[in-house]
Amino acid sequence: MPPIPQPIVTTSPSRSSLIPVLITAVVIIVVLLVGWYIKLISFNTSPKDTASTSIEQAVTESSVSPAKVLTSGTYALVGRAAGQNVNYAGTVKITWRENTPNIFDLVWNVTSGQIQYGVGILKNGILSVSYYEAPDDSVSDVGVVSYEVIDALNLKGEWTSVKGGTAGVEQLTLQTQI
Repeated sequence: MPPIPQPIVTTSPSRSSLIPVLITAVVIIVVLLVGWYIKLISFNTSPKDTASTSIEQAVTESSVSPAKVLTSGTYALVGRAAGQNVNYAGTVKITWRENTPNIFDLVWNVTSGQIQYGVGILKNGILSVSYYEAPDDSVSDVGVVSYEVIDALNLKGEWTSVKGGTAGVEQLTLQTQI
């Protein structure tokens, strides 16, 4: 015997069952709109524009005050090589490069007769310098030094060279002009 067809009964949804569906739909629409808005903002600010703005801002900030933060002049030098019990002394001439916001040239004259030359970049109160020593016009050593600008008259730093391998320390104090 074939199955007996059942009558099709349609029920209309009650108002109480529609409320959760409507709330869910509204939440999904809001999430989609917020996502679309965030994406729109990120397309209007490309990484290139952000980088350019950051560089321009850094140059502007640096160009306002590098000479005030780090004064060009001759500094008295006191240092100690790693593992040594004796200090060395001398002078360091620091010269701000004209038309650059934060670049400096350095020349060390150590009382032992060493003369070293370097170039540094000042960023966030730290002068990062690469240097070389070239007696008789041939490079005999290269290294790096990182000076913290303590105030307008004092810097303290750590250095290492290709020859040395370990870190030494230095303190620089601006000499008064007579």
